[in-house]
Amino acid sequence: MPLRAGLLRIAADQHVIVLAVHHIAADQWSARPLLTDLATAYAARTAGEEPAWPPLPVQYADFTLWQRSTLGWDDDAPHPDGAAAAQLDHWRTALEASPAELPLPTDRPRPHPSHRGGFARFTVPPETHTAMRTLARTESTSLFMVAHAALAALLSRTGGGHDIVVGTPVAGRHDTALDDLVGFFVNNLVLRTDLSGDPTFHELLRRVRETDLAAYAHADVPFEHLVDALAPHRSLARHPLFQVMLAYENRQAGEIGLPGLTTTTVPAFGRSAKFDLTFTLAERAGADGIEGVLEYAEDLFDPATAQGLADRLVRLLTEAVAAPSTPLHRLEILSPAERAALLGRPEDAEAPHGDASATLPGLFAAVAAAHPDAPRARRTRPGHRGARRTGLPAARRRRQRPGPRPPGPGRPARGPGRGHAAAHRGGRRRPARRREGRGRLPPRRPGLPGRADRAHARRRGPRPRPHHPRNPRRRRRAPAGDDRRPARPVRAGPGPLAHPPRRRTSSTPPAPPAAPRASPSPTPDSPPWPAPSPTPSRRGRATASSSSPP
Repeated sequence: MPLRAGLLRIAADQHVIVLAVHHIAADQWSARPLLTDLATAYAARTAGEEPAWPPLPVQYADFTLWQRSTLGWDDDAPHPDGAAAAQLDHWRTALEASPAELPLPTDRPRPHPSHRGGFARFTVPPETHTAMRTLARTESTSLFMVAHAALAALLSRTGGGHDIVVGTPVAGRHDTALDDLVGFFVNNLVLRTDLSGDPTFHELLRRVRETDLAAYAHADVPFEHLVDALAPHRSLARHPLFQVMLAYENRQAGEIGLPGLTTTTVPAFGRSAKFDLTFTLAERAGADGIEGVLEYAEDLFDPATAQGLADRLVRLLTEAVAAPSTPLHRLEILSPAERAALLGRPEDAEAPHGDASATLPGLFAAVAAAHPDAPRARRTRPGHRGARRTGLPAARRRRQRPGPRPPGPGRPARGPGRGHAAAHRGGRRRPARRREGRGRLPPRRPGLPGRADRAHARRRGPRPRPHHPRNPRRRRRAPAGDDRRPARPVRAGPGPLAHPPRRRTSSTPPAPPAAPRASPSPTPDSPPWPAPSPTPSRRGRATASSSSPP
């Protein structure tokens, strides 16, 4: 049985009855019928009789069967031609590309939820309540729609954007036969409001009315089935589809008492939060003013922040219903103390307010006017000598250095700076391989000339690189004798080669050099340049070369 009852004795003439009901067995509407049955049973037992409850027209099981047959549920899935399928199509269209998470002015990042909650109380003044009734009657809306529009405007003004999604519970009792039935009939609706274009509160109220009426017309699909059908991105840190709840309750006047006793309802609040923010507005019949409670998640909000949000809602609601033609950005949400803290004290003459001279261009112009003879900043082109004085990094100055000059008479081919060497082998130029950093050669080995050291830098292939003796983090190349491939022959000075030359092999034996012959004397029909003569190629085969006319 999902119901537990207890009697607490405080004094000889004062007791407290505690009723704990699981939410799966009863909703907020079920509290009044449950207390009525308790009063009937108490009156009968005090008279020595058995309780005589009137028979109910329907049971909760009848409601579940009616819901399945009306909506067209077939094995936990909607029938393609049923009402539930049509309502799901509406929700797919209404919630297409809706934000998965609403940005809120939290005090901390969103952690793994602990579901610890706190409460902040607030009250809507009677004059604001009266103005809400007048505005709702003029725009053909309900008080809930007025409160919904105010909450959407508050969330947008505090950083929520222009696409505001909130949730609200609905009773789900479409028939009067369900009014006296205890059970869980409530369902959650998703309300999506568009606040783009900075509308007035009048225009926003019209948008909210259209959205809410469409949601009420498709409120039969259970929320859990809606989540399964839409399949949004799920996260354990937040509630799916919406994270802010708005509940509006119409409480009837009068307490349900026990015969012969003076009873008072004592509300009980737990320390848990189902959503990030839950705004509950309770309106009592025949009374002016609205009682409000804000339930907030302690993982995200501090008590002062939650209380500030509740006060801002009352402040915005008061200004909106007083002047509904005001654009949303003109509605005041800050208290005088908060505005003074943001703008500073008006009597402080040293701090300018709203003056262009306090901006960066204004301060720059003021300094330039105060020092007209000061030198201005000089801009140098890349690669210029003045670039060193501009504060550029050394690596960037090296990248901006001009390239090498082309080879010409008296200028052999060379690389653009240190770390480049030329191997004149067949007229080709090969840059040295940089292994020890940008623009640096490997460390010189003692006993080898400089040209041979450059040749050692041009060797290819994997080779061991022992640590440098003076710098353990720097590596140097192994001597040529320890390598698996000998260095290329390069002549180091006038002496013999530093290493014996490597001979190239060819499948065709080289042709013997041709004997020199005398050039014939020119004739009137012969060209003025010499005839082509066979010359040995680099690979040992004779090739014919000719010179072109001048």
